[in-house]
Amino acid sequence: MATEAERRAEEVDRDKAAEIRRMLEQPGGEDEVARRFGKAELSSDEFRAAQRQLREARARRRESAEARHREAAGQRAQARAREKSAQSDGQTRSGRPGDAVDLRARLKDGRANLAKSDQRAQQARERARDEVHAQSR
Repeated sequence: MATEAERRAEEVDRDKAAEIRRMLEQPGGEDEVARRFGKAELSSDEFRAAQRQLREARARRRESAEARHREAAGQRAQARAREKSAQSDGQTRSGRPGDAVDLRARLKDGRANLAKSDQRAQQARERARDEVHAQSR
């Protein structure tokens, strides 16, 4: 069992690491840590813990952005496949009354779905780019 003093010291260490992490998230954060706590702090356990937490958070954000990008690309591929299928269905069904009208409607829907998927993919790419940009600051 930890004594009250040990618990307080551990809590102070966690609070200090969190404050250091917040500083490191900002441009020039390492210099700010050195000014505020002294250069010796740059080799402390709290500083290393803050750096590790920051790296892990950035990796999670990057993985999330990549997953969104993959999902959007999959949706675009599905939309293209549906459009291609609609086009090939029209070729095999030609000659029957009403097929041309049905095919045009399906093609229009497919193009609309493709445009929406492309838009979502573009938004995912922009979010991923912005997150990576923010992480590199």
